[in-house]
Amino acid sequence: MRMENNRRSSSNASTPTRRVPDMADPASSARSDKTVDTISIRKRMDLKSEVEELENQLQLSQMQNRHLQSQLDRGSPADTGYDDQSPSARRMQKLEKVNSRLHDMLDDSAKKVSTLEKNIRTGELSLRDVQARSHEEILDALNSQEESRRSLLHSHKDAVAELTDVKSHFDKMRHERAKLELELRDAKSDLQEMTLAREHESQSRSQLLQEYTDVQIRLDAESSKLADVVASLDMYKARADEYFGKLEQAEMTVLKASRAEQFAKSQAKEAEDTYAEVMAGRQKMEAAMDDLQRQNQRLEERLEDVSTDLESITQAKKRLQHELEDYRNQRAIDIEDKESSMEQTRKKYQAEFATLTAELDLAREEKLYKQAEIARLREELDELRSKWDDEVLNSSTWAKEKARLESTLADVASSRDEAVNAHNEAQGKVVSLLSQVRTLRSSVDEMTSERDLLLREKRSLEACLAEAKAGLDGLTKAGDSPLLRDAAAVDREMLELKSGLARQEDIAAAAVERMRRAEALVSDIQKEMAAEREAGSELQRRKASLEKSLNEAQLRLVDLETKGYSSASQDIKFLHKRIQELESQLESKETERTKSQRSARNIDRVVKDLQSQIERKEKQNSQLSEDVGRMRDKADKLLKTIDDLQASESTNQLSARRAERELREEREKTMRLERELQGWKGLRGLQGQAGGNNPASSAMPLGAGSVRAAAGRLTPLRGTEEDGSERSRQGSSLGRRPSLTKGFL
Repeated sequence: MRMENNRRSSSNASTPTRRVPDMADPASSARSDKTVDTISIRKRMDLKSEVEELENQLQLSQMQNRHLQSQLDRGSPADTGYDDQSPSARRMQKLEKVNSRLHDMLDDSAKKVSTLEKNIRTGELSLRDVQARSHEEILDALNSQEESRRSLLHSHKDAVAELTDVKSHFDKMRHERAKLELELRDAKSDLQEMTLAREHESQSRSQLLQEYTDVQIRLDAESSKLADVVASLDMYKARADEYFGKLEQAEMTVLKASRAEQFAKSQAKEAEDTYAEVMAGRQKMEAAMDDLQRQNQRLEERLEDVSTDLESITQAKKRLQHELEDYRNQRAIDIEDKESSMEQTRKKYQAEFATLTAELDLAREEKLYKQAEIARLREELDELRSKWDDEVLNSSTWAKEKARLESTLADVASSRDEAVNAHNEAQGKVVSLLSQVRTLRSSVDEMTSERDLLLREKRSLEACLAEAKAGLDGLTKAGDSPLLRDAAAVDREMLELKSGLARQEDIAAAAVERMRRAEALVSDIQKEMAAEREAGSELQRRKASLEKSLNEAQLRLVDLETKGYSSASQDIKFLHKRIQELESQLESKETERTKSQRSARNIDRVVKDLQSQIERKEKQNSQLSEDVGRMRDKADKLLKTIDDLQASESTNQLSARRAERELREEREKTMRLERELQGWKGLRGLQGQAGGNNPASSAMPLGAGSVRAAAGRLTPLRGTEEDGSERSRQGSSLGRRPSLTKGFL
């Protein structure tokens, strides 16, 4: 605008200076048509030059407007947060104002052209007068005008060369573009004044030289500032690259942590599911195993009870058969003996009584021995019952077993009562004493054989239990085999197994403490029982001595009674009573012996069950500890492989980020080069249009003026483009926002 105002002032000032002397000279009558023609031609050429300059300015302003609009479009996504009073908006407003002014000036120039055409139409007479004049005068005027134009053209070329030098220096000064553009416009206005007015040439040249020296001084200062700014910019770029590298590393660590967390959660869920399935299967197997063990124990107990009942029944049957045979034989002998004399019967009974007393003494000694053993067995039975009571408190199944044993005991007692009644019926026979002695001996033999059989059965049952234990261990191993395939369920199983192991250790510790207490009680009770045994043995000895004396007295009494009785019926009744007493004693001993055996069997079973459970738990704990160790090793290997994969993935992502950044920078460079190429193409198009629109006579000065104006208008455009490219490059390198999703897939 300043250049246009200067041009208007110069044109307006030049035309009146050339018109006023001609118009203000009324006395001169030598006003020729030549002066009129030159004035009109000058006016027309001035108007044409002004119109062309205005058109060039309008085109350049439109190009600048488009360039700024494209920059605004590119910068609008990043600058949406700014308000309407941003520098770009202000610049747009200024450009719109300049555009409107240029349009106004174009309208003014069109009006001037129209007025000039009117003047030319009105001045057709003067042109005819000029044509009537001599051609030599016109050629002289034209030659003089051409010489003046050539001199102006040479001066204009010199000024344009100087301006190109100045513009080459101005291109380096980017940070103070506004001030230098104003000075450049002043210099251009001075140069245009020099081209239009010869008298101001020397002054304008001196001013241009002074301004050029000032510009060089400023250029040196600005170049030093630019070097400092470039150094600081490089430093900031290096820092920005370091910060971006650190940021990418931090994002990769966050990505690794998030992925590790997701992987751990998924593995924990899978481990929980597999652990629940395995534990459910294991609980089912343990329940089935417990049921099988209980059924086996019940069957064994029933088998033992049935075997003992069968043996007792067979023994009773044999005893009754022997008694019947003895009764028959004795009945025949009694019938034969009744016919004999009393002396023979007395002698025979005395001999038999002597043998019976000897056998009774032996039976008493055996009875004492049996009573001592029974006392010892009772003590052991009491100890085992105390242990049994402790074990009964731990489970409710023992109560059922106790009720069942009591029912079997009641059945055995009823069978015993029936046998006792049958035996009491057969006690009326005298000869049954000898058979009873034989049955005692046979019962002792049978007890020994029964003990051997029981030991054999015990060994066979132990072998069966060992086989069952091995099978159960195989089942547990087969049940634990899926754990070996599930490497992801290690941590969860470790925790559960540790808790189970702690519970089993607590249970085992409690059982060991109970066993220790029971052993202490057993030792105390054994000591007390030893003292009681000694006292009981002394009492039994005294009792035996008293019984011997009593037997001797009874024998004497029997002798006296046999002598006093006339018949043998009373002796037979006495013998029956004695036999019944002996049989009752033997039956009580047998019942006590069977009870002690059953209690001992039950205690052995309980002890075996506890030992088998403890061994099974120990094996399970050892297997679980081995499985835990293997699973830990596998988990460590998997974690190492996961870390390696994450590290490789992070390096790949970093390389991809760097490649994207380089690609973005290359795209920005190509866009900048395309913009520069478009600017140069537009400049060449403008130059071609300016050269095509000019007439042949005024080609040289008008072409030079248009090129000068285009170059003057293009330098700020080029500066703005380079500034925009610099800003885009800086914005791409420094103004980048840290991405919140960088590094994530």
